[in-house]
Amino acid sequence: MKKGLKISLWLLGFLLALPLCGIVAFWLFQPQMFEEPIIDTLPPTLPASITDNAVLVYSKTSGGFRHDWSIDAANSMLERFADKHDWQVFYTENAAIFNQHQLAHFAVVVWNNATGAGLSEQQRLSFQQWLEAGGGYVGIHAAGDGSHESWDWYTNEVIKAPYNQHTFFPEHTPEASLTTENQQHPATAHLPEVWSITEEWYAWKKNPRDAGATILVTVDENSYTPGAATMGDDHPVVWSHSLGKGRVFYSAFGHWEAAYEDALLAAMMEQGIIWAGRLD
Repeated sequence: MKKGLKISLWLLGFLLALPLCGIVAFWLFQPQMFEEPIIDTLPPTLPASITDNAVLVYSKTSGGFRHDWSIDAANSMLERFADKHDWQVFYTENAAIFNQHQLAHFAVVVWNNATGAGLSEQQRLSFQQWLEAGGGYVGIHAAGDGSHESWDWYTNEVIKAPYNQHTFFPEHTPEASLTTENQQHPATAHLPEVWSITEEWYAWKKNPRDAGATILVTVDENSYTPGAATMGDDHPVVWSHSLGKGRVFYSAFGHWEAAYEDALLAAMMEQGIIWAGRLD
């Protein structure tokens, strides 16, 4: 066999093996993504001292991508808020907590990078009824990703937009310029009009602005190369809205741990929780 042909065949084999190697590596890194979501049936035990104005932090990732590093960093950030405001915070990855009796103890639930279809139909209904009756919801980053697409109410009424994809090529987490569109909202009143940060930029198939959300922050696609994760001239990344008597606040920031140590973003999340849960 000629040398040139051998090299070509070796290169072809190498290129064909790359996707398989990627799948194997991803399976080792994120095995839960290749499993059926686990539906919890036994609720966690709440502390006997819990009040009716606590903060629930939910970070289950059964059947979805797990941002281990970000979940931990966000929980540390939330602990700082709890110490500052004397909040009672309950952390769980057990979706069976979404029942009418236990949800009644919470003013707001923070979906800390929660992914996957991990709630039963009854748990989904209990959460919907609680939120629409006056509860508060705060979604962080992956709480708005595509792993929730089977739950129409959550995608269309809570997040207000079906997820498309995130930046990957030519760069996964580029630095980009941001515009604070609404400086009247308590969560974004402290933000400069124009600023920048490094992030994994999410894009949605529909604009939440068109669904009635109040857009708080947008990212300028001219300041980076979005690749296929594009929304054009109007690309929201933080927004809020009312849902029945409830309040919703969503931020797409938070892929890396650094987001939770950033003073501007931490203050935004703190005030977003206060606003959504009416904790002021």
